[in-house]
Amino acid sequence: MIIEPFQYFSPQSLDEAFEILSEHHGEAKIIAGGQSLIPLMKMGVEVPCIVDIKKIPGLKAIELSKDGLGNVSSIKVGALVTYNDIEGSNPVKKNLPLLAKTASGIGHPLIRNRGTIGGSLSHCDPAADLCATALALNARICITGPGLKTRSISADEFFKGPLETDLQDDEILTAVEFPVSAMKMGYDVQKLTLGHGDFPVFIVSVSLHNDGKKFTDIAIALGGVGETAVRAGECESLLNGRESITDEDILEVSKMITEKYDPPSSAELSHDYTLDMLAVYTRKALINAVQMVTG
Repeated sequence: MIIEPFQYFSPQSLDEAFEILSEHHGEAKIIAGGQSLIPLMKMGVEVPCIVDIKKIPGLKAIELSKDGLGNVSSIKVGALVTYNDIEGSNPVKKNLPLLAKTASGIGHPLIRNRGTIGGSLSHCDPAADLCATALALNARICITGPGLKTRSISADEFFKGPLETDLQDDEILTAVEFPVSAMKMGYDVQKLTLGHGDFPVFIVSVSLHNDGKKFTDIAIALGGVGETAVRAGECESLLNGRESITDEDILEVSKMITEKYDPPSSAELSHDYTLDMLAVYTRKALINAVQMVTG
């Protein structure tokens, strides 16, 4: 489909961007890599005004914060950081390996070279890779508004519904901040797709820690099973605090997942098959994550 005509702006600063957003209130859409917005426009969604933020300085950085002992305590990823940038960042690979692995598996090389973390989270597709992993890693979304006023909100509060977030018309997602733990970490991400590089039918993103005595901070995030990516809180509670996690424990959790969450069926995949695969992929992700800290 031919895209409808639109106004295009390329601000050089956040202040200029907010002026444009104010002038075109409610009609302007932010674009970065274009991997989410442009396909929607090709499907017939009318966007009267596009504000391209690629030239705004300060949004492409990956910044580390350290505690008093010099250990990395958090990493802030700028909104314009691409999936390839995330995958290739040594600090991310060392401290947030789940984020690096998730980014490396998104789409095809062209998509990873253009798609940005800010664009993906702002778009808020329920099955998007980074939405699930942002939840699994307890990410906080950094938002800037008029007057350069800033606020920070947890990822689970940020995601409101399909393609709907807490971001207001006059605000821009400027960064995503991830806490970093000094404890030993296990992680994995598994997803069902119709073909290599295709968008996920569903995704399972798992993160956990072990303090040497017990498992803590169990996070099981699911995408493609509801209106937004979600944390499987009750399932996490079954595993949190345990000295060991057995195959039987993991089997119980994966069964519980299929009882509580319901990925959609499609012309290609039956409902029963998709549900069975959700159990299989949950079990695989948990087994891999647990083995990382016990093997």
